[in-house]
Amino acid sequence: VAAIENTVSMVNINYIEKASDKILKSDRVEIYGVGASAFTAGDLMYKLIRLGINASTYGDNHLQLMSAATLDNKSTALGISYSGGTIDTVSSLRTAKKKRSIHNCDNQLYQISDYRICRYSTSDFSI
Repeated sequence: VAAIENTVSMVNINYIEKASDKILKSDRVEIYGVGASAFTAGDLMYKLIRLGINASTYGDNHLQLMSAATLDNKSTALGISYSGGTIDTVSSLRTAKKKRSIHNCDNQLYQISDYRICRYSTSDFSI
């Protein structure tokens, strides 16, 4: 319950509205995530496609970079990272940002993002 309450307190509804508007107006939405975040990226892709939005995801960092390098101002790049510091995802979004697309996540991703949509998390965990 605390995680949900903390996430709600972090969410800027204005960013969600702007990011949603950008996604809806985009000709192409590219979603980047590696490791477990690739599964989340894939789930988002499926949901966007069901809404009629042209979306793709790449779990491979080389494909992410190639995709990011080909974005234009009618494209949107989304980054998903649990830690917010996944080097491959950050690198892809930096490349995409040079192409003037939007990016969403937190931590390092947050710092380079135009619209910041985050969730509450404690990064302190052990396996």
